[in-house]
Amino acid sequence: MNNISSVVITLRSADNCEDIASVVAKIPNCEVAAKEGDKIVVLIESADFDSELATFRALEQIEGVSTVAMIYSYQDLDSDISKANSNDIGEIVRKIDEMDIKEIENLAIEFSTTFPEVLAISRFSKCFSFVIIFFLAK
Repeated sequence: MNNISSVVITLRSADNCEDIASVVAKIPNCEVAAKEGDKIVVLIESADFDSELATFRALEQIEGVSTVAMIYSYQDLDSDISKANSNDIGEIVRKIDEMDIKEIENLAIEFSTTFPEVLAISRFSKCFSFVIIFFLAK
């Protein structure tokens, strides 16, 4: 497991604490660390950020849960950093220069589904290639 986080779950009623703690304990990657009154502290271990987020969302959906607050989150980013450091920016620029505008627009659409911040890019922007490079390097 590469990601470790902790959350505090606040319940709508302290009366359900034991029942909700039992439900939480059955969720994969979750461990109930403490419970008292209307609060449950949960440790989450996950393989990646997406599964950590999915677990967080699952906790929010439990009947009787008022809020789920992320208290601590650690992500092992070594593989992401390695990928970013291994990109050859010169090669990326050459590939972009060889693409026609329609291919670049399609690439922007693809990136916008993964990186919503790309949505605002104009096809006439002089900085367009640099934005693509930035996202390819991630």
